[in-house]
Amino acid sequence: MAGFSARNARPIREPQIFAAAKALRSAGFSSIGAVGFCYGGWGVLRLAQAGLVDAIVCAHPSWVTNDDFDGLSVPVMFLAPEKDGQFSEEIKVYAFRALVKGGKTPFEWVHFPGVQHGCLTKGDEKLEGEREAMVKGKEAAVRWWREWLQ
Repeated sequence: MAGFSARNARPIREPQIFAAAKALRSAGFSSIGAVGFCYGGWGVLRLAQAGLVDAIVCAHPSWVTNDDFDGLSVPVMFLAPEKDGQFSEEIKVYAFRALVKGGKTPFEWVHFPGVQHGCLTKGDEKLEGEREAMVKGKEAAVRWWREWLQ
């Protein structure tokens, strides 16, 4: 994990993520959405803060800080498993309050009771609720894109 963390630290990946979004915009794409699962969660939040995308889906994010939720101005959907040591209750509450406090950012919070961090991408179909969470998460994200990326 130490090697992965070093190779994918914010100072390394953020400029690359921003460059990709800018390249899409300069190529003529008028609507750009981004989805970040786990380690990609902070990245989509930063893209939203920078105004480089038009809507985001942030699913069971890791490596996020309270600052990542400040100043969001594009529609954001959170896919949040109940049992998540990475997206802790404290950070969830901060994120929710920051969005409500801003009052101008459309957001949706999809809570997945009884399931663990990571279930939306690598869920175990044999564990109760995980297959349903994967299906519901995918359907929620598709609906979000249809609503906000016209």
